[in-house]
Amino acid sequence: MDDTGFLRGTKRRIVEAALDLFSQYGFEAVRVEQIATRVGIKAPSLYKHFKSKQEIFDTILQMMDEHHEAQVASLQMSLPNARDDASLIADLSEGDLVEKVLAMVRFVTHDEAYGKFRRMLEIERHRDAGLARLYEQRYQRLYVDYHTQLFTALMEGGALLQGDAEAMALQYFAPILLAIGIIDHQPEREGEMLSLIRRHVHQFMLAYKPARQTD
Repeated sequence: MDDTGFLRGTKRRIVEAALDLFSQYGFEAVRVEQIATRVGIKAPSLYKHFKSKQEIFDTILQMMDEHHEAQVASLQMSLPNARDDASLIADLSEGDLVEKVLAMVRFVTHDEAYGKFRRMLEIERHRDAGLARLYEQRYQRLYVDYHTQLFTALMEGGALLQGDAEAMALQYFAPILLAIGIIDHQPEREGEMLSLIRRHVHQFMLAYKPARQTD
């Protein structure tokens, strides 16, 4: 979970215990004493490592950002810097593009720590307006904005037909987001959803890639 290695020992155990509890009960419902008990220490000892529950949450947020960035980097991508990725995407075969998409879907749906983080935000977004905005930014706007910029750059380079980049981003990302939600709640349908994503990417490319590039 900690891709940078900046957490060690008790501090790491506190963060992992907090994430586990937050993913089950939500941030607001969990007390510092519960986190300390899960770690096997007293609350005063926990405060030697973190000043507050909010600081633990902020550390989790930082870790998840870095964890997500590490996964993106492993795919030789630079989310959210879409223009940096445009030349790479333009040169990819459809098969290679699909594999990058499926790798991110598998990360989102199977990575244990990232899954707990998503469940925590899912619980709290119905209770806390700030966390609701955070959820929207991380699981909706981040990818829509990224693909809007990406498709704009690809259109400028002639790799995609001209069109409304934001509408195209929504058209592209919404089915993938829907498939992720189905995998979350009906894991037995994962194979079906991954197949659907493959077909979706193929159909999108048929619709928007210039005819001279579809051979």
